[in-house]
Amino acid sequence: HVSGEHGGGGESALLAGAVDRQMYASGAPATGGAGGQRSLGRQEARDANDTARTAYFDLLHELQRAVRAVILAVQVSSGCVRCSDGLCVQLFQVIRRCLLSGCRRFPGIDPSVDDLVLLLIIPEFLGAFSTDLDFVAFLCSNRTAASFARSFFADVERTSHYYIENAIMRDEELHLAFVSSLLALEPVNIHPDSPLLAQQCLSASLEDMRIAPVQWGRRR
Repeated sequence: HVSGEHGGGGESALLAGAVDRQMYASGAPATGGAGGQRSLGRQEARDANDTARTAYFDLLHELQRAVRAVILAVQVSSGCVRCSDGLCVQLFQVIRRCLLSGCRRFPGIDPSVDDLVLLLIIPEFLGAFSTDLDFVAFLCSNRTAASFARSFFADVERTSHYYIENAIMRDEELHLAFVSSLLALEPVNIHPDSPLLAQQCLSASLEDMRIAPVQWGRRR
């Protein structure tokens, strides 16, 4: 089990506010509001979109810094880092926030507190991992984070259901920047050092678990 203090409270509030403003401007129900005017006008909609994108780019810059920190740690050590290391836990948390940024579902859940949100979006992995961070740790230690992100992005029916239009998992420019950081992480040897996490990772690898495109939009 990967544990650690959930950081980024101020940034989480900024991201949530940006999501609410863009959803409000586009006519979708905001995550924290009730009723009110359905449209803020074209200028307000553009402002809300720009604010959200700025927040997401800031988050991606934070991911780049976290990846560089882990790579540097490997270079000055024996060539391996552990999932329980502080730098790795911070990296997993940032990757998780990227994967959840722009999510418009689960209005009663605070992702900075609840550690089982991402797995509700990808229930294919729900039975294999105890928490979102354990799943992210598996992706990084198994060197499949980038391929998973690509498959997730390609699942248009799922992402359009769960995310606003310019979320990292729907916007091509943001997504490419996200995948670029994950690819830089692939050569790093990240070891799942806790027995529970190691067992979860081994079971998921043996079962060859992967994301499968949903068929919701094709049902009649």
